[in-house]
Amino acid sequence: MKLNQALENIGCVAHKLPKEEFSCIRDNKEEAIPSLLECVKKVADMGDSLPEDYDAHTYAMFLLAEFRVNEAFQHLVAYLEFDNDFTHRLLSDTLTEDFGSILASVATIEDISRLKAIVENTELYMLHRLAALDAMQALYAEDVYSQDDYFAYLRHLLDTHSDDDEFLAFVVLACRSTGNGAFLPIIEPLYEEGLVADDIASLSFTREILSTSDPETSKKRLKQSKNSSFIRDSLKAVSSWYAHMPKPDLNRKIGRNEPCPCGSGKKYKKCCGA
Repeated sequence: MKLNQALENIGCVAHKLPKEEFSCIRDNKEEAIPSLLECVKKVADMGDSLPEDYDAHTYAMFLLAEFRVNEAFQHLVAYLEFDNDFTHRLLSDTLTEDFGSILASVATIEDISRLKAIVENTELYMLHRLAALDAMQALYAEDVYSQDDYFAYLRHLLDTHSDDDEFLAFVVLACRSTGNGAFLPIIEPLYEEGLVADDIASLSFTREILSTSDPETSKKRLKQSKNSSFIRDSLKAVSSWYAHMPKPDLNRKIGRNEPCPCGSGKKYKKCCGA
């Protein structure tokens, strides 16, 4: 397969895992990177005016993450600044599953400030902010963001974001993942004041984790988690989409405006029924 054909093929999310395409792009990595960057840049440049059937960014961002292309960061982080409906259209479940790892994979220490701005922007949808926080967690796990600085930032969030009990609960979850028991005396009073959503992060389990864990072991565990580490194998990362796709009922006629049975999240007429 020629590179131009491989790049064209990944622009259409189908239910066939693009093994041959990914192999070809990997073999021609340096030549492919400008085209992959253009795929993700187009989204940031066009915003809401992006054609409805545009999909080229989907695989491109995973490949750029595997290749650790820092130039991609400025375009990808902008996806979190769009309104919720548009970002969901762009990323779907990737927003909560892999996007933090994607951002971390293309980020450097100089990009931390941009991630902080996303995390602390209360005008943004919470899941967008949490994706940026996930990226910071991965940068910590991958030894890009120092322990002292990361722990200090989590402390800052605990001290300054008590007006949103759900967001603060996710900050507590991030603290819990560090295994740093020093967070516990800071966190407990927040629960006593009713500032943390206990149904998201229960105080009892938070106490158990932070009383029995340590930062070194917890960091190793984070690095082994696909959601808290770099994307090292982009094909493996996207393969889980196909493992969970519903099998279409071939005896039923699918309406052109129904969700496509391949699981892409698009209408049938814009996907396999095109």
